[in-house]
Amino acid sequence: MGPWVLTLPITALGLVSGNGTGEWLVIGLAALVNLPLELRTGQSAGKWLAGLRLAGADGQPLTAGAVLRRFGVRWAPLMVNALLLGPLWVPMAAWAAMALPSVVDREGRAVHDLLAGTIVTGAPSSALIRAETPVRGVAVMPGWGAASILGRRRP
Repeated sequence: MGPWVLTLPITALGLVSGNGTGEWLVIGLAALVNLPLELRTGQSAGKWLAGLRLAGADGQPLTAGAVLRRFGVRWAPLMVNALLLGPLWVPMAAWAAMALPSVVDREGRAVHDLLAGTIVTGAPSSALIRAETPVRGVAVMPGWGAASILGRRRP
Protein backbone atom coordinates (compact mmCIF):
# COMPACT_ATOMS: atom_id res chain seq x y z
CA MET A 1 0.00 0.00 0.00
CA GLY A 2 2.87 2.36 0.60
CA PRO A 3 3.12 5.61 2.50
CA TRP A 4 0.11 7.17 0.75
CA VAL A 5 -2.42 5.13 2.71
CA LEU A 6 -0.50 5.49 5.96
CA THR A 7 -0.39 9.26 5.65
CA LEU A 8 -3.99 10.00 4.64
CA PRO A 9 -4.77 11.25 8.18
CA ILE A 10 -1.78 13.60 7.96
CA THR A 11 -2.99 14.88 4.60
CA ALA A 12 -6.47 15.40 5.98
CA LEU A 13 -5.07 17.40 8.89
CA GLY A 14 -2.99 19.49 6.50
CA LEU A 15 -5.99 20.22 4.33
CA VAL A 16 -8.09 21.14 7.36
CA SER A 17 -5.39 23.53 8.56
CA GLY A 18 -5.29 25.08 5.10
CA ASN A 19 -1.52 25.53 5.09
CA GLY A 20 -0.36 22.59 2.94
CA THR A 21 1.60 20.97 5.77
CA GLY A 22 -0.11 17.61 5.32
CA GLU A 23 0.79 17.43 1.64
CA TRP A 24 4.44 18.19 2.36
CA LEU A 25 4.52 15.51 5.08
CA VAL A 26 3.11 12.96 2.62
CA ILE A 27 5.65 13.92 -0.05
CA GLY A 28 8.48 13.82 2.49
CA LEU A 29 7.43 10.42 3.80
CA ALA A 30 7.11 9.07 0.27
CA ALA A 31 10.61 10.35 -0.51
CA LEU A 32 12.00 8.91 2.71
CA VAL A 33 10.44 5.48 2.19
CA ASN A 34 10.24 4.97 -1.58
CA LEU A 35 13.27 6.75 -3.02
CA PRO A 36 15.95 4.70 -1.21
CA LEU A 37 14.14 1.47 -2.07
CA GLU A 38 13.60 2.36 -5.72
CA LEU A 39 17.15 3.66 -6.08
CA ARG A 40 18.63 0.48 -4.60
CA THR A 41 16.27 -2.24 -5.85
CA GLY A 42 13.91 -0.67 -8.40
CA GLN A 43 11.03 -1.57 -6.09
CA SER A 44 8.90 0.36 -3.64
CA ALA A 45 7.26 -1.62 -0.85
CA GLY A 46 4.05 -1.84 -2.91
CA LYS A 47 5.91 -3.01 -6.02
CA TRP A 48 7.75 -5.61 -3.95
CA LEU A 49 4.47 -6.98 -2.59
CA ALA A 50 2.97 -7.14 -6.08
CA GLY A 51 6.11 -8.64 -7.63
CA LEU A 52 6.85 -5.60 -9.78
CA ARG A 53 9.94 -3.48 -10.30
CA LEU A 54 11.12 -0.48 -12.29
CA ALA A 55 13.49 -0.86 -15.20
CA GLY A 56 14.88 1.40 -17.88
CA ALA A 57 12.49 1.47 -20.83
CA ASP A 58 15.42 0.97 -23.21
CA GLY A 59 16.52 -2.22 -21.47
CA GLN A 60 19.36 -0.46 -19.66
CA PRO A 61 19.72 -0.59 -15.87
CA LEU A 62 17.66 1.89 -13.90
CA THR A 63 19.51 5.15 -13.23
CA ALA A 64 19.24 7.45 -10.22
CA GLY A 65 18.23 10.29 -12.56
CA ALA A 66 15.34 8.25 -13.96
CA VAL A 67 14.10 7.34 -10.47
CA LEU A 68 14.29 10.98 -9.31
CA ARG A 69 12.53 12.27 -12.47
CA ARG A 70 9.80 9.67 -12.07
CA PHE A 71 9.30 10.62 -8.42
CA GLY A 72 9.21 14.33 -9.23
CA VAL A 73 6.65 13.95 -12.00
CA ARG A 74 4.49 11.57 -9.94
CA TRP A 75 4.36 13.90 -6.97
CA ALA A 76 4.28 17.22 -8.88
CA PRO A 77 0.46 17.57 -8.66
CA LEU A 78 0.55 17.33 -4.87
CA MET A 79 3.56 19.68 -4.65
CA VAL A 80 1.82 22.33 -6.74
CA ASN A 81 -1.38 21.85 -4.77
CA ALA A 82 0.50 22.33 -1.49
CA LEU A 83 2.04 25.55 -2.78
CA LEU A 84 -1.30 26.92 -4.03
CA LEU A 85 -3.30 25.55 -1.06
CA GLY A 86 -5.84 23.99 -3.40
CA PRO A 87 -8.43 21.30 -2.67
CA LEU A 88 -7.38 17.61 -2.73
CA TRP A 89 -9.49 16.83 -5.81
CA VAL A 90 -7.07 18.88 -7.95
CA PRO A 91 -4.06 16.51 -7.64
CA MET A 92 -6.42 13.51 -7.79
CA ALA A 93 -7.75 14.76 -11.14
CA ALA A 94 -4.20 15.43 -12.34
CA TRP A 95 -3.10 11.90 -11.39
CA ALA A 96 -6.08 10.43 -13.24
CA ALA A 97 -5.17 12.46 -16.34
CA MET A 98 -1.53 11.39 -16.03
CA ALA A 99 -2.61 7.74 -16.08
CA LEU A 100 -4.52 8.07 -19.38
CA PRO A 101 -1.50 7.38 -21.63
CA SER A 102 -1.11 3.97 -19.96
CA VAL A 103 -4.36 2.89 -21.61
CA VAL A 104 -3.05 3.50 -25.15
CA ASP A 105 0.73 3.17 -24.74
CA ARG A 106 2.01 -0.15 -26.08
CA GLU A 107 3.90 -0.86 -22.84
CA GLY A 108 1.26 0.65 -20.58
CA ARG A 109 3.46 3.52 -19.40
CA ALA A 110 1.91 6.55 -17.73
CA VAL A 111 3.24 10.12 -17.97
CA HIS A 112 5.80 9.68 -15.18
CA ASP A 113 7.26 6.58 -16.87
CA LEU A 114 7.30 8.22 -20.32
CA LEU A 115 9.12 11.32 -19.03
CA ALA A 116 11.57 9.33 -16.88
CA GLY A 117 12.28 6.63 -19.47
CA THR A 118 11.15 3.83 -17.13
CA ILE A 119 8.83 0.85 -17.35
CA VAL A 120 7.21 -1.34 -14.70
CA THR A 121 8.04 -5.03 -15.17
CA GLY A 122 7.65 -8.23 -13.25
CA ALA A 123 10.38 -8.83 -10.68
CA PRO A 124 12.61 -11.84 -11.36
CA SER A 125 11.63 -13.63 -8.14
CA SER A 126 7.93 -12.85 -8.37
CA ALA A 127 5.34 -15.58 -8.25
CA LEU A 128 2.66 -13.09 -9.26
CA ILE A 129 4.03 -11.99 -12.64
CA ARG A 130 6.62 -13.68 -14.83
CA ALA A 131 10.01 -12.00 -14.81
CA GLU A 132 10.70 -9.16 -17.24
CA THR A 133 7.09 -8.96 -18.45
CA PRO A 134 6.08 -5.33 -18.96
CA VAL A 135 2.79 -4.61 -17.22
CA ARG A 136 0.08 -2.45 -18.82
CA GLY A 137 -2.28 -0.24 -16.91
CA VAL A 138 -0.43 0.43 -13.68
CA ALA A 139 -2.11 3.48 -12.20
CA VAL A 140 -0.21 6.66 -11.49
CA MET A 141 -1.69 7.15 -8.02
CA PRO A 142 1.24 7.20 -5.59
CA GLY A 143 1.25 4.15 -3.40
CA TRP A 144 -1.65 2.61 -5.30
CA GLY A 145 0.14 1.54 -8.48
CA ALA A 146 0.86 -2.00 -7.39
CA ALA A 147 -2.78 -2.53 -6.46
CA SER A 148 -4.13 -1.03 -9.68
CA ILE A 149 -2.88 -3.46 -12.30
CA LEU A 150 -5.41 -4.03 -15.03
CA GLY A 151 -3.83 -7.34 -15.93
CA ARG A 152 -2.82 -6.53 -19.48
CA ARG A 153 0.69 -7.39 -20.61
CA ARG A 154 2.56 -6.54 -23.76
CA PRO A 155 2.46 -9.52 -26.16
